[in-house]
Amino acid sequence: MVAQQTRLTDEEYLALDRAYDWKYELVDGILRDMPHPNAAHVLITGNVVVVLHNSLADTSCHVYASRMRIKTPSGMYAFPDVLVVRDEPILETDVHDDTLLSPTLIIEVLSPSTALYDRAEKFDHYRTLPSLQEYVLVAQDKRRVERYVRQTSGVWALSDVVEGDGNIELTAIDCQLAIEDIYNKVAFETDTTPTNPGSPI
Repeated sequence: MVAQQTRLTDEEYLALDRAYDWKYELVDGILRDMPHPNAAHVLITGNVVVVLHNSLADTSCHVYASRMRIKTPSGMYAFPDVLVVRDEPILETDVHDDTLLSPTLIIEVLSPSTALYDRAEKFDHYRTLPSLQEYVLVAQDKRRVERYVRQTSGVWALSDVVEGDGNIELTAIDCQLAIEDIYNKVAFETDTTPTNPGSPI
């Protein structure tokens, strides 16, 4: 949901964002509310961060959760659910050191209100990041993960869709995510519609 229609400069946005605990994204100068995540969203994000942190502990990779702001060359400021940077992170040069410019991998947990935005407009902005090699979308209402990979031609290709069980290979960071680890302790809603007592058996 768009919070307001008055366009802000980068400096105005950063001053506002740093002044408040709740985070906003900036797209084309317009503030966007970040929806409050539900329990499944928080649990999935935490599961992914823990697995990646443990898997990459002895590598040059840095794992960040959703409080790390990024900036794209297209001018978008955003807070992806999970970020991984291979080698030394590049931060926007200022006294705060709180805006990342060089993510290698971005993972977004899809919410009903943001799924279309994450797949389309947001991904359009993310693709302008020269450092970004992989983009992963994780459903929260079922066990489904999609992985987009930047090809040598610069084109982005849907390389994997894993449903149920299995692993997602994250080649940009030499790591893999098991579906069962991503959805550990996540309870999905089931169809609880009562059977019509008048129906034949």
